[in-house]
Amino acid sequence: MEKFHLASIEQAIISIIILIIIAIDLSRTFKRSMLRSRLLAFIVINIFYLTLNFIIDDINIYDSGSKFFIYSIWIIYYSLEISLRASLFLCMEYLMRSKISISTNTEYVCLIFHFITLFLIISTPFTHLLFYVGKDLKIVYMPLYFLVDFTSYFYLIISVLRGIYCAIITPNKRERRIYILMLIFLALPYVTLFSKLDLWDGTTAISILIFYLIIQHENISKDPLTNLNDRTYLNQDIEKMLVSNLRKRTALLMIDGDHFKQINDNYGHLEGDKSLIRLAKAITEGTKNLRFVSTARYGGDEFVVCFIENYEREAEVVASRISSKLKELNIISNSGYEFNVSIGIAKYDDTIKNAKDFIKAADAKLYDIKNSRENK
Repeated sequence: MEKFHLASIEQAIISIIILIIIAIDLSRTFKRSMLRSRLLAFIVINIFYLTLNFIIDDINIYDSGSKFFIYSIWIIYYSLEISLRASLFLCMEYLMRSKISISTNTEYVCLIFHFITLFLIISTPFTHLLFYVGKDLKIVYMPLYFLVDFTSYFYLIISVLRGIYCAIITPNKRERRIYILMLIFLALPYVTLFSKLDLWDGTTAISILIFYLIIQHENISKDPLTNLNDRTYLNQDIEKMLVSNLRKRTALLMIDGDHFKQINDNYGHLEGDKSLIRLAKAITEGTKNLRFVSTARYGGDEFVVCFIENYEREAEVVASRISSKLKELNIISNSGYEFNVSIGIAKYDDTIKNAKDFIKAADAKLYDIKNSRENK
């Protein structure tokens, strides 16, 4: 049965505007760079996809009389369709990776389908493996076309199954609620396919808005001064790393500002805040190449970095990198004082059962370092 096309032009324009606003807000306010890049890619692909949907639905592309133009439109359309699902999959994987597994193997394997299908789509004017434009300028689909639908829905199904799995295994009610909301976000546009109304554009924009609000809700646990995570978010991340299959390579840095009270006393609290911001920037720069990392302001002038080491003694390298970067920022700031840090390093062993034990171990190392300096 043909669907009633409800205000398609207005719906498409409003949906695209909503997505543009989300993309602008995301690029301005969201600081988790790896996730931000994935979300931006997902939203931008959606904008192009909805725009092309509008063109195909409301403009007769076959009137152009050009095979090249028709091929171009459908190649772009199908490429966007599978890229849209793949980018959604990458966003969901990032959000759920620390919840169930610290591994990117799933991503690498799954993306093989995307690149193979993408190659087949782009080469189809020459190979005719998926479809071709006939003499009457109509699309003729070939048997291998099923790969487009298979690849597209493969990523959607994987994302749904991962979301359901996370919702089942997590003991945290708050996390479970977030996963359920994510599943609603995934399902909402597809529910409208069973309706007589053509509401795809609007429900897609609404579902992405819901998804974005969920992400921003997670982002509330940021420290407002340094823009790093706060202690609550840190503890959750550490606990996830400790139950991952790579927990034996987990390292934790406890970072403490040297003589921070003197900076506040001699230069004022505003200058003290600036020094903490510099330290947070040094931590961000010093850890930017780490794949699985959580950074947080633990309290006052104390900061914590927890991550999975890629090689032996990487924690020591990261600690040195943070200290060096802070010295560079001190010089650039021309503040009139030097703000340095002491860093205690703890690595996972069988005595560490939870986040509290890990932080306590790193704090003990930090105390030893400070104590040894005072005794010299």
